[in-house]
Amino acid sequence: MIEQGKCIVNKMESLAVKEKNRLINSLIHKIARIIPKKVPVISLTDKHFV
Repeated sequence: MIEQGKCIVNKMESLAVKEKNRLINSLIHKIARIIPKKVPVISLTDKHFV
């Protein structure tokens, strides 16, 4: 039973991480649209994940 519980927690954690990544990505896209195209999006994402 304990192993099953761990499995469920892991699934929930990975879902939360996926959701967070999705939100971060949409945020980056919004920011990239606002910021003039002179600034490369790659530098934005690099700073974010460091």
